[in-house]
Amino acid sequence: MKNSIIRTALAATLALGLGAGLAACGGATTGGDAAASGAATSSQSAGSQTAQGEDAETKADLELALKTVKDTLAEQPDLPKVYLAGDVDKPTEKYGMLVVPYKHSDATEKLTTSIVEIKDGKYVIGALAKESQKTWQIDQDGNISEKTK
Repeated sequence: MKNSIIRTALAATLALGLGAGLAACGGATTGGDAAASGAATSSQSAGSQTAQGEDAETKADLELALKTVKDTLAEQPDLPKVYLAGDVDKPTEKYGMLVVPYKHSDATEKLTTSIVEIKDGKYVIGALAKESQKTWQIDQDGNISEKTK
């Protein structure tokens, strides 16, 4: 008798906990799951006000990458390269260059330009959109275009 009461209480607790967890995850249908992607998603949403049309989330990721590079260059204007990486929490000197934290949304398969090379103040950052498989790029002035082969 005691075991069945414990089992029933445990099952009810698990059901309530899992149900609440699923409800929280299922609530974000258009902007991604804020609980899973954390602060990066809210930063990307804020930066995505100008990104529109096809692959808008990937374009917003590019805008966030551009802001990250610009902010880094504002602090250290003589950097020849900036490495955008998801495996660091704060700017770190690695591989002979400055590695800065950057996370893209799930709509972006990958950055095609993780190491941004700055030459005479000019640079381009590229990203591959997961759904369309198109490569988009943004230049230092914020101009976004599809990269053609």
